[in-house]
Amino acid sequence: MATTFTRMLQRGTTEAEILSSSDVPLAREIVVASDTGAFWIGDGVDPASALPKQGPITVNQETGMATLPEGSIIPLVDQTTFLLPDVMRAALAMTLGDPATVEGAAVAKTRGPAGPAGPAGPAGPAGVAGPAGSAGPTGPAGPTGADGVAGTQARTPASVTAIACWGDSITEIGVGTDSYPDLLAQLTGVPVYNGGKWGQSSPQVGARQGGILAQLTFSGAQIPTSGSVTVTADINPLGGSYSGSRLGSSHGVPGTLSWDQPSNTLTFSRTTPGAAVPLSGAVKFVPADATSVFNREAVQVFAAGRNGAQDVTGNVNAVRRMVAYANTRFLVLSVLPWAGQVSPDATNYAYLEAFPEQYRDVGAWLRTAAAATSAGITFTTDDQSDIDAGLTPRSFRQDDVHPNAAGRRAIATFVANEMVKLGWVSLYIAPALPTAATNRWDLSGRAAGQQIASVPPLTGTVQLTQGTVASRPTGVVDSLFKRNPALVSSTTSIGGYLGATPGIATVTVVGRLTDAADANGKLFLNLLGVLLRVNGAKFGTYATSGGAAINSTLTADTAPHVFTLVMSGATAALWIDGVKVGSGTAAPSNGQFNVGGGAGFEVLDLVYNDSALSDANVTSTATSLRSGYVK
Repeated sequence: MATTFTRMLQRGTTEAEILSSSDVPLAREIVVASDTGAFWIGDGVDPASALPKQGPITVNQETGMATLPEGSIIPLVDQTTFLLPDVMRAALAMTLGDPATVEGAAVAKTRGPAGPAGPAGPAGPAGVAGPAGSAGPTGPAGPTGADGVAGTQARTPASVTAIACWGDSITEIGVGTDSYPDLLAQLTGVPVYNGGKWGQSSPQVGARQGGILAQLTFSGAQIPTSGSVTVTADINPLGGSYSGSRLGSSHGVPGTLSWDQPSNTLTFSRTTPGAAVPLSGAVKFVPADATSVFNREAVQVFAAGRNGAQDVTGNVNAVRRMVAYANTRFLVLSVLPWAGQVSPDATNYAYLEAFPEQYRDVGAWLRTAAAATSAGITFTTDDQSDIDAGLTPRSFRQDDVHPNAAGRRAIATFVANEMVKLGWVSLYIAPALPTAATNRWDLSGRAAGQQIASVPPLTGTVQLTQGTVASRPTGVVDSLFKRNPALVSSTTSIGGYLGATPGIATVTVVGRLTDAADANGKLFLNLLGVLLRVNGAKFGTYATSGGAAINSTLTADTAPHVFTLVMSGATAALWIDGVKVGSGTAAPSNGQFNVGGGAGFEVLDLVYNDSALSDANVTSTATSLRSGYVK
């Protein structure tokens, strides 16, 4: 067949069950009916009932191989071990071990060079003396020693391209700023999805992740032609401590599920009007979170069970179903203790038994000196009392259970280090600068579409913030950069206030324009009242006060660059990638620092110095930042 499949799953359900299910198979996933052998090829959008029926597939249960109607043979993946059939694994092992095959030759190339030849053998014995008493000829040399054993490269696990963190308020708290998933993204340079929801139980978390699908019962036993309709659910995927809504689909109809917390009312509103859909009973709600390839294929981190810690079986079963639904690489974090509430010990014990290789006791680690060091704090006498009582030290929490900024930083460090031990990620270290920054902000490591409410400084004390939700910058994935930048534009910006108005300053930005052809000019950086601008497809700047421009003849483009603006009293200069491209004057009007406010600009690193850097330092700074961020 011409189609390339990502996976083939034998669901273990009958054709009737598959057709009645609202589950949405992944694109190019094959869903097979266990009773008839019929199969459907997923498109990532529709349930099986809306896909063309094909087949039947003939399944050989003994070999674990399936035969398609036109004769192609496909191996079935065991849904317990996630391994290929034994017969195929044996064939692969033989092929990989034979250097005469393509696969074996590829393996041979990963081996180290052959060891040196062994030493020559000793000389043979002297010949017997002849009649004349002359010495016999020297015996032949002994055999050459065998070649040394070839070295082999260490096996490296496949790199992680995305991480999804699922949980309750422990995961959600600080979302968009310094939640532990946000900080994990900054530490690893990998996009991280924050799947936390305040006040949710493990089954509710699963109902958002996709391992558990809520069953909705529609008022009137139908999905109406348009508008919202009241529904009830066996598990409320939106439940918790506040109202909310989520895109998804129910019985194949796309729509939005909304929950009003004060009245405890759930409603479903279809996205596009259409014919009424009669229902014979409860139907599943498939949240968009569950069908997102980014979330489903990401390494999963589960931190659930604090709400409902007493339901040990329910917690373990919920995590089991989430694990079965998504990536085979995952971690299960221990439930944190909560003073005066149900102890999490029983659930944590059960997690360790159920997931012995993936369970990580973050709660215990937070009570160690290593945790304090990672967060830059020193435990107090009160902290030691908490540690003795088996609680999270109060220097790590903002109330009886929720981690504060230091606690979230420690949790992120713990998870990142565990992933490093597994070979999944490497820790990100911001490129070193030749001159220490007065303030520095990292706007990279953001997941696509992730809103950024504020950016804590890597250096200094000024925090960049954006209070308007509609105007918050968003994370983007850009193939030009080694890390994911944040996008700021005419509708999104982020900034802070430095205090006094400086007359001498240097600002350095790593980023790129998303459009450099607007003759009207594009404002993309505002520093202290000075605007760095594209004017008539040229890089150039002008001042909001003083009226004097920095002129440049360099043609603007959308390539990644390190932009540097140096102000030294009455003079100013614009540098691109360590090369001065224009000079003039600039007169800052205040101490406001702002990125955005113009058209599209993707920015990763932002550095402010309260001095005018030397030419050599401007160039070396640009070199360091380009090597650290630009591919």
